[in-house]
Amino acid sequence: MLDLGTHVGFVVILLLLALRQRPVAIDQHLAIVYAEPGQEKEALAQAAEVLRISPGSSVDAMRERLRHKNPADVDRHISGLRKAGLK
Repeated sequence: MLDLGTHVGFVVILLLLALRQRPVAIDQHLAIVYAEPGQEKEALAQAAEVLRISPGSSVDAMRERLRHKNPADVDRHISGLRKAGLK
């Protein structure tokens, strides 16, 4: 896995390029990318965008959608969403 602390800019550029295809999913990933290294302001902004686009979004719903994935990856994903302010 990428060390997000040293590659945030690169990851953000890749996610922004994919934004048009899956906006809610990409905004969730951007929130995580910003939250992991402690970029709280940016993480909160992306979390707000997730909720604007999909008001019913929650970490519980995300966990349910990812139930078939590697549990450690799901836990990291959920942890990042929580750090970004999603509930």
